[in-house]
Parts: sequence; C-alpha cells; structure tokens
Amino acid sequence: MNPPRPAWAAAAAAAAGCAASAWHILHHDAPPSFDEAWYLEVSFRLWNALSAFHFSDFAREYVTALRFKAPLVCVLPLPLYAVLGPSYAAARLANLAALCLLARALYGLGRKFFSPAAGALAAALALLMPMVAALSRLYFVETWLAALSTAFLWRWAESDALRRPEEAPRLGVLTGLGMLTKVLFPLPLVGPLALTLYERRAPWRELEGPVKTLAAVAAALALTWYGPNLVYVAGYTVRASAGDIASHYATGSPFDPRILARFCDAMARDGFSYPVALLLAASLTALGVRRILAEPGLRFALAWCVPPLLAAA
Repeated sequence: MNPPRPAWAAAAAAAAGCAASAWHILHHDAPPSFDEAWYLEVSFRLWNALSAFHFSDFAREYVTALRFKAPLVCVLPLPLYAVLGPSYAAARLANLAALCLLARALYGLGRKFFSPAAGALAAALALLMPMVAALSRLYFVETWLAALSTAFLWRWAESDALRRPEEAPRLGVLTGLGMLTKVLFPLPLVGPLALTLYERRAPWRELEGPVKTLAAVAAALALTWYGPNLVYVAGYTVRASAGDIASHYATGSPFDPRILARFCDAMARDGFSYPVALLLAASLTALGVRRILAEPGLRFALAWCVPPLLAAA
C-alpha cells in the first residue's frame, strides 16, 4: 500500500463507524437509562444557564451537579445543542467526535510502532468491536474515556517518553480532559508510562521540565472541578473500590474458574467479538512469547491492555 492509502482506510473506518452509530441514534428513540438520564438532566441545565448567559449558574452547576462524577460528559454536547437543540439524540451524537479521535489515535499508534497499514487495521478493528459500537450509541463517558486515553498514549509514544518536550502541553490537555471524563482515567496509562520510562532510564533533570509542563496544564483543566470536590471524590472512590459501596457489586472471587470463564467469554463476545478475539489469540500464539517481548510495540500494547483486564477480572 502507498503511504496515503492506509490513512484513507483509517478515515473510511471512522466514517463508517460514525455513520452506523448516527443511523442507530436517529432511528432508535428508547428512553435513556438511569445514568444517562442523570447526565442528560445536568447537560440540559448547563445548556439552559449558558444559553441564557447566566455564567455564574453555569459554573455552579458544573462544579456541584454530579459531585462524585467528573462533568465533561455533560459539557461535550453543548455545541451540538446550539445547532440541533437540546435532546437525547444530540447528546449521543457528540460521541461521533470521540470515535474519530479514537480511530486517529489508533492509526497513529500503529504507524508509530509498526506500519501505516497496521494502524489502519487497528482503527478498523476497534470500531468494529461490539463494545465500542454499542457504547458510542449511549450517553455514557466510556467512548470519550477510550478516545482520550488512546490519544494520550499516541502522543506519549510520539514524544518518545518525553524526549520531545514540545509534546508536553498536548499531553497535559489530554490528561486534564481525561480526568474531567472519569476519575480513574490514569489507571490504564500506568503500565505503558512505567514501561517506556523504565526503558528510557532518563535522569530526573531531563524529565523535570516536560513533566512540570504536563502537570501544570493538566491541573489547570482538572482543578476546575476537582478543586472544590477533591475530598468528597477521594472518599467516594475508596468506598466504591474497596468499601461499603463496592460490597454491593461483588460477584464472588475473581479466582473462581467459573466466574473467570464467564468474564473471558463476555470479553470475547461483547468486547472484542469472537472473530477478533480468535484472530488476536491466533496472532499472539503464532508470534510466541519471546518475539512479543522483543517487539517494542507489542510490549507497549501488553502493558496497556493486560493490567486493566486483570483488574476488571
């Protein structure tokens, strides 16, 4: 393939994914679920305050309405409300931009570590996954969470573990927006960041400037909401992860073979789809452990994907 062709293939995959999700959103008008309805209510209140130029009311709603949930999901549809009017469909159509960002980031990662063709294949397969397609048609945070975390890792890879300090402001923006999407945004990033920084083994004085820039930009964005809510959010996160709230969602020991088998089957069926899961398993088996660990791109992918899957299990 000539260099431009994989890029066009990735763009075509993004366009097809967006078209399918848009058609579904516009032709299926079932009422929103509980969380969707809550996000929608807050989003409408933000729109009403903004459209009436009541900026103090907008700021108050932004800070206090969700309290323990980051509010970016309620802000993102506002430009579409200005064009289409506030509606459940308009709120979900905002996810189409996230699909485009996800496809672009996966193409960039594939091109960085392997080839443009690999990047195009990654973008196409991701948008075909049932979980990605289904969540893009609902008013949840996960589509934007996936897009922003993937975009962060793309720009991190392009920065060569901050050897290119000009990437630090972009990484700061993506971090700040990601934190405003979900409190747990950093968790899937820990593995790839730790791996690449370990492989670089740079002294702190080389990292200090870019890290401070990244942190300052991220804090400037994230503290617009975390500043007033940090103590409450920290307490709620602990309770939801390992406290009384978490106990209501316990399903048994993750080491129970039956529970683990159900989880793996659900991930293969609803996450990847059986064909993609089989293709992935066959490819990894054919490569073998030594070759996987010797390939920088595959090490990066394993550090990205394996820890969250183990945590979810």
